[in-house]
Amino acid sequence: ALLFALSAVGLFAGRRWGWTVAVAANAVTLLLTIMRPFAAGHVTPDVVPFLALTTDGLLILLSRAGRMLRRPSP
Repeated sequence: ALLFALSAVGLFAGRRWGWTVAVAANAVTLLLTIMRPFAAGHVTPDVVPFLALTTDGLLILLSRAGRMLRRPSP
C-alpha cells in the first residue's frame, strides 16, 4: 500500500520516478498474487479479481498513454 501511495504522489506531482514506482508496485503485487495459487496448489475464486486488477493496472501503465506519465510536466 505504501508503494501505491508513493507512486500516486509522484504521478500527481509530475515526477518522473512516480511512473517507475507505480510499475514496480503493480509488478510486485502481481507476483505476490500469483504466488498464492501456486502455494495452495489451486486457484481460489477470491484471487481472480486481484489478478485481473493488477494485470489491467500494469497493462495501462505500459500502454502508450500510460508511458506518457513518465514525462515530467512542463
